[in-house]
Amino acid sequence: MKENRGLLRIGDVAEIIKMPIHTLRYWESMFPEIVSPCRSRGGQRRYSEKDIGKILKIKRLLKKEGYSIAGAKRLLKNGEREDELPLSYRRRVVKWSHSAQEVTVLMRERLSNEIDQV
Repeated sequence: MKENRGLLRIGDVAEIIKMPIHTLRYWESMFPEIVSPCRSRGGQRRYSEKDIGKILKIKRLLKKEGYSIAGAKRLLKNGEREDELPLSYRRRVVKWSHSAQEVTVLMRERLSNEIDQV
């Protein structure tokens, strides 16, 4: 990895977070108040460790927790704690868990019936 005074280039950051470079550029445009890497004299983006932490937080919200861009912006702007999820999100997770359990029960019953018929 190429480092310049403790700062990393966009390609290095993309490797670290396992996301394409164009995604980093897009997130920078969508979250300008959160992701704003400094620029070299030549205009290249240079990311600090703090910048990478913010990007990882955005990645988690969008990719793992399923927030939309607008939802992630709102969550980050309001300064809510990372482990604090809005009630609407918790309801969706509970509803989905219940649905998944119902599907599992139905599939087991169906498989059991098919085995009994053999």
